[in-house]
Amino acid sequence: MNINSLKKPFFKLAFLLLTIFSIAIFSFLLIQAEPASAATTLSVNVTSDGTDTTPGDGLCTDIAGDCSLRAAIEEANALAGTDTIEFNILPLDQTTKTIQPVSELPHITDQIVFDGYSQDDSAPNSAVSPNPFNGTLRLEIDGTNVDDILTFEGASSGSAGSEVRGLILNRAQDTAIRLDSRNIKVQGNYIGTSANGSAALPNQVGVNWAGFGSHDDGRDALIGGTAPQDRNIISGNTGGTVASGAYPTSGWVIQGNYFGLAADGVTALGNSTNGGSGGLSVDYADDVVIGGSVTGAGNVISGNLSHGIAPDNAQRIFIQGNLIGTDYTGTVAIGNGAGALGGGAITMKDSNNFLIGGAALGARNVIANATKDGIYLNNCNDGVIQNNYIGTDITGTVDMGVGQSAVAMNNGSSGNLIGGATPGLGNIIANSNEAGVLISDNSDGTTGNTVIGNSIYSNGDLGIDLTPLFGVSSNDATDSDSGANALLNYPQNFQVTISGSNTQVDYDLDVPAGSYRIEFFSNTSADSSTHGEGEAFIFSQNVISAGSGAQPFSAIIPGNSYINISSTATEITASSTGFGSTSEFSAPQGPVTDVELKKVLNNPQDVAVGATLEFNVALTNNGPDAVALNNYTGSGNPFVTSLFIDVIPDELTFISDTSPDVNCTDFAPASVAGPLMANHSTSRIIVCVYVGSDVFLNSGSSISVTYSATVDVGSDLVFENAALNLSTPSDPDAGTIQAAFSSGNDLIDTLNGTVDNVALFKFPIPIPPTTTTTTTTTVVFPTPGINSAVGLIPKTGSNIAVVVFTAFMLAIGGYVLAKRKRKLIRIR
Repeated sequence: MNINSLKKPFFKLAFLLLTIFSIAIFSFLLIQAEPASAATTLSVNVTSDGTDTTPGDGLCTDIAGDCSLRAAIEEANALAGTDTIEFNILPLDQTTKTIQPVSELPHITDQIVFDGYSQDDSAPNSAVSPNPFNGTLRLEIDGTNVDDILTFEGASSGSAGSEVRGLILNRAQDTAIRLDSRNIKVQGNYIGTSANGSAALPNQVGVNWAGFGSHDDGRDALIGGTAPQDRNIISGNTGGTVASGAYPTSGWVIQGNYFGLAADGVTALGNSTNGGSGGLSVDYADDVVIGGSVTGAGNVISGNLSHGIAPDNAQRIFIQGNLIGTDYTGTVAIGNGAGALGGGAITMKDSNNFLIGGAALGARNVIANATKDGIYLNNCNDGVIQNNYIGTDITGTVDMGVGQSAVAMNNGSSGNLIGGATPGLGNIIANSNEAGVLISDNSDGTTGNTVIGNSIYSNGDLGIDLTPLFGVSSNDATDSDSGANALLNYPQNFQVTISGSNTQVDYDLDVPAGSYRIEFFSNTSADSSTHGEGEAFIFSQNVISAGSGAQPFSAIIPGNSYINISSTATEITASSTGFGSTSEFSAPQGPVTDVELKKVLNNPQDVAVGATLEFNVALTNNGPDAVALNNYTGSGNPFVTSLFIDVIPDELTFISDTSPDVNCTDFAPASVAGPLMANHSTSRIIVCVYVGSDVFLNSGSSISVTYSATVDVGSDLVFENAALNLSTPSDPDAGTIQAAFSSGNDLIDTLNGTVDNVALFKFPIPIPPTTTTTTTTTVVFPTPGINSAVGLIPKTGSNIAVVVFTAFMLAIGGYVLAKRKRKLIRIR
């Protein structure tokens, strides 16, 4: 444009109008870029339920001029931006204020923060999970008249990112908090309980995703958190037929909460109904995190009337750092009940790619006291179960077992890893009434499940049981049979030899061609099935099978203190874990030993009333292998854990022993043994146990003790006493000794002359038949006065010892019968 043209009136007017229009457009764009309104705080000041007179005017006012909860929600929904609803209900007298809506509250369609902590005398919890709650909540919403108390509508509604904190939500006919919008935070609330969190005031469901739009709309909620003030109690929700603590959907993070316990962490306020949906029912959801490995992340999920956690058709579920079936200390059993699908603690169905526990410090779950199984997998694949304590308390030492199997899987569950090849990944799997790990197959392809690096012990049935047949599955030639884990053959034909400071194990393996990991375990005692468990992992070796039948292998295991050695075989594959199917445990085989007991009187020439006699008892290992001296420490039943017991007649009184390696004590009268000492009932039991430092008694070596006893007044100087070794399970005479216990007859008379574990000494000493020399012994009987002057040690007995020994003898019958941080990866 020519500048001179602006001097013309027409162009001057056009230029002016264009300038004004440009300024107007620019101003409009600026206005549109500014927020429509600032965030508003609405303060509820009454418990009544009036509606807002003019929603959207920025004022929360019902017809009476008050701000009710209903009016506040209506006003906040009408205002743009994030609004906060606070509570300032009069009188401010430090008491709990209860709002009871007379009908459904408005659904939340805008971003709102509900802040129950704003009510006077409220205080957030400050105790880190799993410790008991110590906060004070003063704002209660009673849902008696409504289905759902707070409902956040779908993602398109604008309620995404809302928060609920510091509220007591109870007695809803359906759900306390229904989430159909994304990224909702539910923190610091008591859901399903009384105001102090001590009693159940049930909703039907505590927190539920199910709503009105797409299943995906309710995703990415944060229920609780690692900070103390974020923890929820979600307990006591038992109303209706589908009662549950929560029904998460995809992307939920659930941390630091109590599900099924009161605020004190020890009182059960179970969610669900018997056989119902459990504490957490994770149905058709992906990428759900329950707990975590960092401080404060773990939940306590205990006391629920059905299973603790129940994923169904779920993918990528992470369960870490939780106490499931205990109180907050992890030391007191508060079990979860039985769900419709077997389990008791964790029950999973049609779910894949899950992690229970894990390598991270703090990732361990304690899974205890389940009514049925500890972990139950029904058609679940590619899961990892690592570093958990299943069937024990938090210390891993106390029996807090499960009603059925510690881990059970069936219906095509495949490719699951239990434990791991790296130290620290193994689980403790113990104290179940049935199998440690039960892998069931009824022609449904339950295979490729790996069980390595674990501690499996004290289970009622096998440590690992592969079906279709329960109990020990016999090996078959060329391993061609089928079943769970293809019924992979276990190592067989064990020979264990102590060689210097090492243990050599020779065995055969009959498996298909390929590479295998052979794991060796030591067990405190042999399993009654004769096919042990795997109490202490001690060694592994990789071998290659030609697949042409039984093939010999040998392993040199560092150390030589192992007893009852058992083993498993596991396929080495190209799978994501590197492993495939694991076999059952082999029959344990300990060293072969043969002990012999001998007893002599060192000073037979001194036999007289009042004299002190010295008896020497020696235990010799005739081999061929070393005897583990920890068999003889006296822990438990003295008949089966002592070096020997000595039965001395009532005319002798035990004084003391002289060996630094053996400790002998006068334990109890023999009469408490009943029929087992029927012919020696007037004698006394002396128990001698090993207290030395040696680990083994090598072949050809002996250990002995000399003890002294006095001859009592009135003795006719004709007596017998016997020593018995009954505690060497690998001894070839063990079966005979066991049968003697079962017979109920006098042990000494039954075993004497039959086994070399019994040494019977008689006085006067019998003259061997081939001896031609005649020996005359003159015995001088002291007078009663001299006896009194000597001050002989009287025969003593302990009532307590009698009671204890009686208890031991009752047991004899049974002798024969997860702070390192961990990133949580969400897969969208």
